Amino acid sequence: MSKVSKFYPNYVDIILAIFAIAGFILSCMLIAKFRKQLKGSVFVFSLAFVDMSYCLLYFYNFPLKSLVFYLESDFMANVRHKAQHQIETVEEFGNFFIPILMMYIVIEKFLWTCTPRTRYSLRLFTVDRPKFILTAITAGIGIMILHVHFCDVILLPFAFTNKVLNTIQRLVIPLTIALTVPISFIFALITLCRIGCVGKGENPVDQAAVNLGNEEENHVAGLTTSQVKKSILCMLTFYFLFFLREVFYFAYVRQHTKGIFANDRHLRIMYSWYYDFSSVVLSGSRYLIYYIFCRHEVVVNFPPNVSL
Repeated sequence: MSKVSKFYPNYVDIILAIFAIAGFILSCMLIAKFRKQLKGSVFVFSLAFVDMSYCLLYFYNFPLKSLVFYLESDFMANVRHKAQHQIETVEEFGNFFIPILMMYIVIEKFLWTCTPRTRYSLRLFTVDRPKFILTAITAGIGIMILHVHFCDVILLPFAFTNKVLNTIQRLVIPLTIALTVPISFIFALITLCRIGCVGKGENPVDQAAVNLGNEEENHVAGLTTSQVKKSILCMLTFYFLFFLREVFYFAYVRQHTKGIFANDRHLRIMYSWYYDFSSVVLSGSRYLIYYIFCRHEVVVNFPPNVSL
């Protein structure tokens, strides 16, 4: 019987592990930064939390797998196998939550280019508490439509028996998720064209808006037009990178469409790896992009009452 050669990790495995660890640490730093003003920065806080999760998942899917082969540990292999179904559930939640979160961020940045009256009318995306509630409801919906992977069975734990609710759960919500990417892209292009409008007509719309904004004044004191514009450009950069990644996903990774561009099994595996790697690089570099555009002056909240 021929002896099976021992697996040895190469420099690529080490580099990827370093990327994942660095991304995890930088994402934790962003979480700590935004946690101080959680409600006002709930969108970017959630984005940082998702980035941290992506780095952990990547470390689990690739460097940890290499470590299992290198150590030839039955215990580690068994633990990884048992955790696989839970990991798939987490990834499915991310596939639901992230496109919608990016749409919220793009719409918020679009509203920053509008007048205080518009920001006040659509305060669901521009004011602390409504943003927090919106994010919590979105996460709750994501949990309700999750498919739980158990052994070889896929379960829907919150399956509705009512025909209308079941249709919403199985058809309307997935269709909405699919539409978030083109909708966000349109808003992102419009926002990019309207950046020059930031700061025009910045007077509180009425006393209600003034009172509403007073609760958030400590978050936005000393804002300048330049800071707001840089923060908008920063978030649009995040979005366009995310958009390119989603296009790549639908073209080369998604189960129902990847065969159009890659019939070879090896190519499909490599495309999946490229996608996961691009995800962790994007997540890990988020902190650096914040610094390049905004230094330490990231604007996370621009309520209707603020004057520039």
